[in-house]
Amino acid sequence: MKKRILSMLLILTLIPTVSFAGTGVTKEENVYVIQKSDGDVEDVIVTDHLVNDGKLDTIYDRSDLKDIKNTNGEEKFVQKGESLKWAAKGNDIFYQGRTDKEIPIKVDVKYFMNGKELSGKKIQGKKGDFKILLTYTSSIPFAVVAGMLLQDDNYSHVKVTAGKVIDDGEKTIVMGLAAPGLGAPIIGNQIKVTGHAESFDVTDIMAFATSSLFQADLSQLGELDLGAKQLVSGSDQLYRALLKLNHSIPSLTDGIAKLNSGAKGVNSGIERINMAISKLYPGALQLQAGVDELYSQVTGDTLKDGIAKLKKGAVEIDAMAAALAANDINLINAEKSVKATLYSMYKEGAIDIDQYALLKNALLGTGSAFKTSMALAKTGQTAVAGLLAVAGKKLGDGADEFDESMTKLVDGVGQIKGGVDSLAFGLGEISDGLEGGLADGALALANGMETLNANTKTLALGAGQLLDGSKALRDGMSKLYTDGISKITSLGGLNLGSNFKNFTRLGKGMSGNVKFIFKIVVAESQK
Repeated sequence: MKKRILSMLLILTLIPTVSFAGTGVTKEENVYVIQKSDGDVEDVIVTDHLVNDGKLDTIYDRSDLKDIKNTNGEEKFVQKGESLKWAAKGNDIFYQGRTDKEIPIKVDVKYFMNGKELSGKKIQGKKGDFKILLTYTSSIPFAVVAGMLLQDDNYSHVKVTAGKVIDDGEKTIVMGLAAPGLGAPIIGNQIKVTGHAESFDVTDIMAFATSSLFQADLSQLGELDLGAKQLVSGSDQLYRALLKLNHSIPSLTDGIAKLNSGAKGVNSGIERINMAISKLYPGALQLQAGVDELYSQVTGDTLKDGIAKLKKGAVEIDAMAAALAANDINLINAEKSVKATLYSMYKEGAIDIDQYALLKNALLGTGSAFKTSMALAKTGQTAVAGLLAVAGKKLGDGADEFDESMTKLVDGVGQIKGGVDSLAFGLGEISDGLEGGLADGALALANGMETLNANTKTLALGAGQLLDGSKALRDGMSKLYTDGISKITSLGGLNLGSNFKNFTRLGKGMSGNVKFIFKIVVAESQK
């Protein structure tokens, strides 16, 4: 029996745990706990393996163990309180010691034979239906695997909760799983083993415990919970939407019938538009040609030359009026010349003073023919100059107004031309569109709506079946979340012991992992 127990112990210590290896040192710790039959701790032995990943010459460690000794090598260490300085020289360090610290996980063991509770010692050798209850408690989540070996010739009908019973024909291996500190109903904190014994002879119960299984990042459980809730909500919304759709089927079928009638009207309207366009488009092209010709005329050189000649004539008339106005000076100069000539003749002695006075009065006096002619000439000249000035101004103003009117005419004809061009282009596009498939599309729409209208009964039947399916989906998703996913995702809110990586201290900068191996001495072996 002791050899079998040692074999189980070896198997349990080899169960893999989370690795924290890096470039420094990792402390892998095994805590061996010897317990009495009721679970009380009797002795604790700890082995530590300092994995020297960085091949360090010196390893600085911490430990609260007593009686520390190197178990696999000659490396020396210096201890000051809890500080340990190992002369590793690039090697791994293996050492062990003892501790009286309180173990973070406790177990309460009870034994029953034929319904009566007995001590581990008194149940030995008894015959009947037995039951063993292992109840684990911890403030930190642990995964516990407990096991025992039973001989087939002595035991039958062996069962275990949350575990496995393996029978090889000679012996039965009983393995049970518990998860104290988890607080979730998925895995409880109790292992129950039941069966029939001809002579109860269980002397040892082995167990293995680790918290490293819960050091994984469970943040995605929140995403799982959110996604599951969204699925539940979505399936409910789908059901409600389909329920509303199902209630709307009568209105929908009525609407489809109206759409069918409307599609027929659209098709008929498109046909009428097609006929109208076929008549309107040629006329638009003729109108476009006429407007193009008009625009060519009003923007041509003939009108421009005429306006330029009008403006030139106005300038010339203004010049003539200015010239006539300038002749006033000539008349004044003529009168002065006559006076100067008579005076010169007097001075030269050609005439005397009386003759000078007589001639001056005759030529320049009031009522004289010369004076009268000059007055008439001046009056006529002024009148003609005024008429010419007025005529020139009116001709110039008329030319400017005509030029401005022609500019507006050109702009107006240009706008008309643009509108006619757009009209002809638009009618051409519509004509091309009708020929290119619009009419065919309207006809296809009318035919399709006719088919859809004929199939509304099938649509109503399918909507009813879809509603039934969505209800089943909603109810199934709700049950799945309540009974399954919510229990799994409840793990996300737990303190999963991610900081519990060592039992007896870690050196600065070290990472580590720890396993607990329990041996419950039910009774001293008699073999």
